[in-house]
Amino acid sequence: MADHAVLADMLRFAKFDWALTYDYHPSIMELYSWASVYDLEFKYFMSSAYRSGGKMKTGKELLICNTKST
Repeated sequence: MADHAVLADMLRFAKFDWALTYDYHPSIMELYSWASVYDLEFKYFMSSAYRSGGKMKTGKELLICNTKST
């Protein structure tokens, strides 16, 4: 988790627009509480459906950026 904290600190003061995604985790939300954070949900396709016996899994990720959505 230390590497994630270092990245969050660097991005906090970045002078350029940036965006990144992470698998959903409360710790990540805390690290980026100062940024714009959006929940994304989607269905996993292809290989994950094959591994789970053909059942589609729902994934949850976080889209994090330093700009506001309009």
